[in-house]
Amino acid sequence: MDETLRIADLAADNGLQLIFEFHGDSLTNTTNYALEFEKKVEHPAVSFSWQPPRAVTQQECEQLLTAMLPLLSMIHVFQWDMGSSLEGGYTRKRFIEERIGWVRHPLKQGIERWKSYLEIANTTGKDHWALLEFTKDDSTEQLYEDANTLKELISSV
Repeated sequence: MDETLRIADLAADNGLQLIFEFHGDSLTNTTNYALEFEKKVEHPAVSFSWQPPRAVTQQECEQLLTAMLPLLSMIHVFQWDMGSSLEGGYTRKRFIEERIGWVRHPLKQGIERWKSYLEIANTTGKDHWALLEFTKDDSTEQLYEDANTLKELISSV
């Protein structure tokens, strides 16, 4: 924690912010861990990004995002699922344990889900960044389409 505080002080002195990623296989891989970490650090230059955890329902994601709101600075935006693997007998737990690749989709296929997440984030009254990730087929054209979808989503909330 001492090193984090030292770096946070340096960031603050230079008008910057440290953004820790809420991400699986990391120090802040659950909401509870992120909240515990923040309590230990308690620094105004420290905030967190959020992304939907893998294999979690939309309702659970909404609850996790709501819990993260006091720490939120950025949301990672993408649309993916388990594809046909779920139909092939895979459980969500096995899918994650075996690190099977997720199937990427155009963002427009998740408009209602993402509108909900952005509406939740909007309740803070603060500006948040939205970062597009994981476009279908790593396609530049898909990135442009997803960016337009994200712009529409943002303007709707």
